[in-house]
Amino acid sequence: MSRTPFHDLTNTPCTPPITPPPSASHSPAFNAQFNAQNFFLSNENSRDTPATIEPPRKRRKVASEEPFSTKTDAEVWSPSDEKIVENQFARCTSTAWSHYRITIKRQAGVITFVFRCKRGNSKHAETTRERSKMKQGCSSLGDAAKRCDKTTSSPVDNVVTIPYSEARRRAICAIRCAANKPPFASQDDKWYRYEVDLLRPGTIPPSSKVVECDVGLMYVQYAKVVRWYFEICILTMDGAGNCNTTATNLVSLNPRFKGTPWRGYCFLHIIQLSAKMILSFFTKQDPKEAYTSAEEDADLTQLFEEDTAEREAIRNQIPDSTAREEHDKAVVSKIRLAAITAMAERGVTVDAKDSKTALQLIPRVCGLARKIHDSSPVATSFAKIVDNDPTIVGQTQTLARRCASRWNSDYYSRDTALILEQPVRALMKDKDLNLTYKLTNDQWNLAADLRDVLECVKEPTLQFSKGGNARPLISDVITALDSLRNSLINASNSDDIADICRVAAYSRSLVLNKYIDLIPNCEAYEFAIVLFPHLTLDWFKQNGRSSTQIQRIRESIVARFEELFKTTSQPSPARPSAPQPQAPPPGRVRRRFAAPIGRPTPSAPKQIPNDIHSYLDTPPLPSLEGKTVLQYWSAEKATQPDLAEMALTYCSAPSTSVDVFRRP
Repeated sequence: MSRTPFHDLTNTPCTPPITPPPSASHSPAFNAQFNAQNFFLSNENSRDTPATIEPPRKRRKVASEEPFSTKTDAEVWSPSDEKIVENQFARCTSTAWSHYRITIKRQAGVITFVFRCKRGNSKHAETTRERSKMKQGCSSLGDAAKRCDKTTSSPVDNVVTIPYSEARRRAICAIRCAANKPPFASQDDKWYRYEVDLLRPGTIPPSSKVVECDVGLMYVQYAKVVRWYFEICILTMDGAGNCNTTATNLVSLNPRFKGTPWRGYCFLHIIQLSAKMILSFFTKQDPKEAYTSAEEDADLTQLFEEDTAEREAIRNQIPDSTAREEHDKAVVSKIRLAAITAMAERGVTVDAKDSKTALQLIPRVCGLARKIHDSSPVATSFAKIVDNDPTIVGQTQTLARRCASRWNSDYYSRDTALILEQPVRALMKDKDLNLTYKLTNDQWNLAADLRDVLECVKEPTLQFSKGGNARPLISDVITALDSLRNSLINASNSDDIADICRVAAYSRSLVLNKYIDLIPNCEAYEFAIVLFPHLTLDWFKQNGRSSTQIQRIRESIVARFEELFKTTSQPSPARPSAPQPQAPPPGRVRRRFAAPIGRPTPSAPKQIPNDIHSYLDTPPLPSLEGKTVLQYWSAEKATQPDLAEMALTYCSAPSTSVDVFRRP
């Protein structure tokens, strides 16, 4: 019988018994026995030393962060839907949650979870539950999941057993080494081979040399697939100069890539840049400048130190973030001066007093929020004031903190401060706390105006921050930019807000104009709208585009279709011939007094499948009947493959590079 390491372990001879010490019936006193001679005579020195058993140590309690489930909806509003669901159910041990596909609805400041059955059971109805009421218990969801499991078959029952083959075995070993990055020598490990032989006797795993060759072959073959995948693609990047270089140099590596026409702009980076433009009127442009007020010096210095530290940490984590920061700073500085000059010509100016009032706003609001979160006496006093205030309605119970790299935290810090304005004023009257963050009446009004201007971009930011299947596509960018620019122009023309907020809103609209002017350079934005069946070229007609611009878009999309996507020759559509007048029938004319029959309503022309000209001449569809644009064109691939291929290429382009960079 062959020997294995298992036999070596099981057949090891036992240790001989330990010789007990001699009888000590007539030995001296107990303490006298403990000397060196008696120790060696007792064979105690040759005995295995047992492991020291220590009593379990008590773990020291560490002040942990507040559980996510106990936070209010306002405090967790900014993260994405996926992040909220992940954090909310991270500590839940029940298996019932895996039965549901959990999504989120946001409405009127309230976050609501939507639970849908993953098994598609029509009898298992959709359930909604507000996030604030989750702590009251969700046993009904668990009971419904158990009832559904009993009535539907388990997915495990439908699993198909994959037969064994040598090729599949080698492929799995190569994929494991490529994905998990273990050393190739792990294939020669004897314990691994014993395990394989135990599971399937007689199986010989591939050696390290074989797996190494397979991985190399895999990379070579998949490189061709990756190259083919990127032959026709839309690159969505931010506006930094190095991204323009990428789009330009990629043409030499991929001749089918069209360079600037296929270079998109990250919508969230545009939003973040425009937010920096507004906030530039409320923050010091150079934090190293000396301040004249000793009281504001501490607050401003601490605020800028936090911003600098956080931005430096993010710059170290994200590649090429330094170039993006320099690009943003240059754009903000240039457009800020242009906005001030243009609004001054309209009689809207910002004097030194207004600038000083604006510069004090953010440090005081953010400093108070930081004090409430960091100081226990201040937090306790503020919580009591909020609890005793009957005018506070909703879940906002404290001030939101500011995050330097996320502009929407500036909005929420202003919004929560205005909601809790009366408790904040009462807190400032407590002389024992010695707080120096008091706002004047003008600053409270300015905070409300700034909140209203920032609110213009709140909804677009939340919409374009979604991921997964809910991620907006590139066709949504033009409509969102037009709507956002109109809102900011309305704010700059309003006499109801402070002049500095009007100038800030106008400067933000100039940022949007800069990127709206760049959109025609990237054909994907306009092509995606044309290839939406319920938009087409009619959208440009209804939104003020000239006939020259519409004709340019039409000619461009036809040329690109015939260049890259047209594979079969389509016959030109036959034009219906005009009806020929018929000669009156011979004999007496009958029905001389009959009323003339009205001309029938002309029917809308029907599209010729897979013909780009016919598609552009056909009126847009009233709706897609509940389908997404990608689902619609996927279903059309059977009847019009060329047109569907073009539509899927352009319409599937993302509107933002949010997976690469942090959300604003």
